[in-house]
Amino acid sequence: GGSWYYGSPFTTGYPQLLSRLAHLTGFVIMAIDYPLAPVGKAWQIVDHTLAALNWLAANGPVGSSNDPVHGPPLFIGGDSSGGGSAMATLLTLQKHPDLLVGGSRKLAGGFFYSPWTNLKCNTPEYYSHAYAKVVNPFLKDLGEAHVGDLMFNGHPSENAEAFQGNALEYVGHNKSLLMDPIFSPFHATEELLRGAPPMYFAVGGSESIEGDSTILAQKAAMMNVPVYLDIYDGMWHV
Repeated sequence: GGSWYYGSPFTTGYPQLLSRLAHLTGFVIMAIDYPLAPVGKAWQIVDHTLAALNWLAANGPVGSSNDPVHGPPLFIGGDSSGGGSAMATLLTLQKHPDLLVGGSRKLAGGFFYSPWTNLKCNTPEYYSHAYAKVVNPFLKDLGEAHVGDLMFNGHPSENAEAFQGNALEYVGHNKSLLMDPIFSPFHATEELLRGAPPMYFAVGGSESIEGDSTILAQKAAMMNVPVYLDIYDGMWHV
């Protein structure tokens, strides 16, 4: 995560999160340190991710066969912008399966926490989940309530404009890539989604980008992809 601008395997709580995931699943978790924007572009981040997957395929857990072809199952995941790049990598392998161990391995699945998948930043939730402070005398001692996406509490149009500016950095200011079916996975084609591995989405019910998960999950499910979607009512981004 981090809007492709900040974050690393060693900051913003990722060591704790990944340790917890490893403990709960029994899996080996590998976090990659890909180049950040504005230096790192979408295709470079995907290339780094593919290189990491190929390394992991040949260097699996101690005690496993560590055979690139017949090793333990490989999953990919991420949150927010990292979730978008993880999905872009999954879709890249759908189009070019030879990029993972020469085509002899496939991903076993993907997990995405509040992924940023629509670089056009125009899903309805930018407005319907806009932050608001509600002052109501019936709240008595509480006085006020906060609804919508607390993480991004600006005006909806300002949020969308800022997000799209961020997205343009990610794709090297090539506006045509804002709807690219791989780098902007919300726009993935039926051909890319058909036959994809199982996907898990977790998203807040008050997020500005809830639609980036829910709509993409529905599109994948329509292509008979096994999809699991958890929406956490009242929660904001990640």
